[in-house]
Amino acid sequence: MMDVTLVNAIKMNETVDKLYQSASEPLLKSCFHVCTIYYGSAIGYLHKAIFALESSSYKDSFFCLTTSTSLARSCEETFAEPPAARKSPITAINDYYISISTVAEEIMSIFMKRKSP
Repeated sequence: MMDVTLVNAIKMNETVDKLYQSASEPLLKSCFHVCTIYYGSAIGYLHKAIFALESSSYKDSFFCLTTSTSLARSCEETFAEPPAARKSPITAINDYYISISTVAEEIMSIFMKRKSP
């Protein structure tokens, strides 16, 4: 499931970057830019999560996975912060990513319980 989460994070980052490139309003452009930073970091954490899982470092993997989800939430919150406070134009796709990431977290949590002595 982490691989699906990673693919979606990459797609999300590409989508937000396109929106950033095409935005003409400075505050909206700034929000998209911040989101590309958050999603870029989320992608890095997902790579670390997959590596940690493959190395049987389940707690590290879970930490990296939950951090990537938090970064996506931070992206969404960026649109509500002054002075750019507005409804996010990417809520639907951002929520979709967060849902997938949350499912991966739940699966990882179950996996960790089964692997603990």
